[in-house]
Amino acid sequence: MVFPDFRIYEFPDCVGIHIFQARVAGFFPLGNVEAMPVKVGLFGEIFMLTMASLFGFFGVWMFRESFKKITKWHVTYGTVIGFEEKTTNGKTHYRRKAEFQGPNGNKVVFTASTSSSMKPSIGRKIKVLYSPDDPTKADISSFLNLWLGPVVFLFFGAAFLVISILFFCAPFAGNK
Repeated sequence: MVFPDFRIYEFPDCVGIHIFQARVAGFFPLGNVEAMPVKVGLFGEIFMLTMASLFGFFGVWMFRESFKKITKWHVTYGTVIGFEEKTTNGKTHYRRKAEFQGPNGNKVVFTASTSSSMKPSIGRKIKVLYSPDDPTKADISSFLNLWLGPVVFLFFGAAFLVISILFFCAPFAGNK
């Protein structure tokens, strides 16, 4: 895989507008792009930092919630007993309904927090996490349910942060 070759060419001394030019060699399928100007003002920099902060905040919050479930909630095994079906824009999604035996012996039924486009297998054994204080607060223990959301939000937060730092630092780089 060919990685882009970014080289900073010039940063004119404009008030409120920074021109960032990069050379991208062999990265686009339509051929080489020699120079790609991007105009970003103070509003753009503030917008990028705001987006980085929002994505970062929600990513960290989601990560903490998942970590709390892993460390403080109890683990047991349950069975898929059904599903909720929802069709939006011609696409059908299924949320699994599962049951497990609670700490005091009674059965607890819950609906998973995430949905899938694949129809779930009824009777399938699954790993379940539930709150020790309220067993009705339960969820399926899987990467998708616990970590996909925080990873995506933290990735976008980091991407917005890197882009905002590049645009902020560009005027101070001088001509190269």
